[in-house]
Amino acid sequence: MIVDVQLIASIIIAMFTGGAIVEFIRQRSQKPVTKAQSEEILSEAWERLGKEYARQLESSRRLEDEIIALRPLVLKLALQEKQVEQCHEDKEDWKRYATKLAKQLEEANIMPIPFKRYPTGDSGKIAAIMTDTGTEIKKL
Repeated sequence: MIVDVQLIASIIIAMFTGGAIVEFIRQRSQKPVTKAQSEEILSEAWERLGKEYARQLESSRRLEDEIIALRPLVLKLALQEKQVEQCHEDKEDWKRYATKLAKQLEEANIMPIPFKRYPTGDSGKIAAIMTDTGTEIKKL
């Protein structure tokens, strides 16, 4: 019975050893294929990396071009804001000036003509004509 157990154990050991040897030989024979496959995978990875890098560079160039195109617009916007501010200040100056002129006319006993804005685009220009009898108002 001891011989049977030893025989079975030696057969099992031989099977494992043989399987390991067969596996070693198979791996060794496929090693060049595996190395070639790994080089191919690495080559593809480098190629993908290069393409992605080129895409990122192109994207960066497009963004720089867009920024360069937008710079004049920022300056133009700043100038327009300054112009609007200046127009507002000028309008306030003209209002003060018109008020002073209206007071001067009233002090000289002349009735000032109010400014009217017409929606049709007609400015409604009115001419004041001075006569000996007083002021006549005539629409132009």
